[in-house]
Amino acid sequence: MHVDEIRAEIVGRNYFMSGPFLEALESTDRVVLLIDELDKVDHAFEATLLEILSVWEMSVPQMGTIKATKPPSL
Repeated sequence: MHVDEIRAEIVGRNYFMSGPFLEALESTDRVVLLIDELDKVDHAFEATLLEILSVWEMSVPQMGTIKATKPPSL
């Protein structure tokens, strides 16, 4: 296997653990996204949340932008 193929495989979707935001964006069903205790989050989380809520997509380093199949219900 070539180095570029290995690199592409280890940063691909199969090796990435999705969290609630990504699961909500990728769901084909309408989902409810409950967000609690925002006063306790760091700035990186706030930026991710604002991105999701404004354009219904999320940027994942080395994977690109993942767009919502259906916008989550808030």
